[in-house]
Amino acid sequence: MKAKLVSESLNENFNQLAHMFAGEMESLEDQLIKTNRGAWGEYEKESGDFWTKIGARDWLDVYRKDPMGAYAFKEKLESLINLV
Repeated sequence: MKAKLVSESLNENFNQLAHMFAGEMESLEDQLIKTNRGAWGEYEKESGDFWTKIGARDWLDVYRKDPMGAYAFKEKLESLINLV
C-alpha cells in the first residue's frame, strides 16, 4: 500500500514537471521567433524531426517519452536565444 502511494506521488510530480516544461518550451519558442527568426527555422526542423523519431505530438509528450532529449532541446533553444 505504501509503495503504491509513493508511486502515485512520483507520477503526479513527474506530470507536474512535464506540464511546467511544456509551458516553458512554448514561451522560449515564442521568444526565439521574436528575436531570431533565422535560427527558428533550423530549430523547428530539428525538433520536429526529433518529435517524429520518438512519436511525440507536443512538448508534453516529448518530456514524457524522453526527458533527457527534451532538456537537450531546451538547452539548444536557450543558447539560440542568448546568441542575439
